Amino acid sequence: MAQGAGLGNAAETRIRRASGSFFIGQVQALVQNVVVAVSSACGCVVLSRNNVLRLLAFSALSLGSATAVLAGAFPQTAGETQVISSWFFSESSVAFNSDGLLARAPALRSHDVSTLLEYGYDADTTLIFKPSFQRLDLTAPSGPASRGLATIEAGVRRRLGILGDVTLSAQAFSRLMPDDDARFAAPSRLQLEAGLAAGLPFSLFPGSLLSFAGFVDVSASLVKQIGGAQDEVRAEATLGFQSSERMLVLYQVFSVWSLQGAVPGGPYRRHKVQSSVVYLVTPQWRVQLGIFATVAGATTRYERGVMSALWRRF
Repeated sequence: MAQGAGLGNAAETRIRRASGSFFIGQVQALVQNVVVAVSSACGCVVLSRNNVLRLLAFSALSLGSATAVLAGAFPQTAGETQVISSWFFSESSVAFNSDGLLARAPALRSHDVSTLLEYGYDADTTLIFKPSFQRLDLTAPSGPASRGLATIEAGVRRRLGILGDVTLSAQAFSRLMPDDDARFAAPSRLQLEAGLAAGLPFSLFPGSLLSFAGFVDVSASLVKQIGGAQDEVRAEATLGFQSSERMLVLYQVFSVWSLQGAVPGGPYRRHKVQSSVVYLVTPQWRVQLGIFATVAGATTRYERGVMSALWRRF
């Protein structure tokens, strides 16, 4: 799920069947998450400009994982392709220091654009490719800037089996960071990631006027950094509610912890939340809108932002 994996047609069918009949006159509610971050510590420490530059790479990599939209354990339907083009915008003027407290930092604006392609190779195997582009402005708009190709990612997701209603999958990815700007360069130019994912569709109040369906998806992976940077553990969770036949509401959490090793800036961790709505325009087209924020961490940026995505199935 870390790489924006979509929910396959087969899994969607299971969710809708599990929910029973939807009430035609159901009122659709758009739920907004108000993310409140700790603000009382803003004046405790002022981060140096050099340390902030080093933190940008960590923020850039984490934002890529925040493009996850639906349950990653479910494979794409065999022979079908899903394309998701996403845009993320965030602003930040503070960062979490090594003690996890908020500290003043040079203002940062980030624009991220990515296109995720998923192809159902067979009933259990999904092939994944995702290039992403990024623009970073430090002390925006007049400070140093970096723009261009941020990452190139390729991977595979394989369904291991179904236990009851739980779908179990394994996934592996390689990620290349080709940015040549030394001020904003990632701590590693190559990452190898492997992990497991589990997804469970469910229904509440089946057969009643209040019936609705949803799913829970969790994943965990180990990221090996090639080039001496700290390896990482990543964990993600998604809770989705099918509020109507056309509307899906998503609540997501993305977490990263660095492992052993030493890099400038020290160990880091990051916890982001995202709330979004996916609207089914036609069977082939979907639109997604959402908000996200970093709610806790260490040696990482505190970011708040908005996102949008356009989905297409072939």
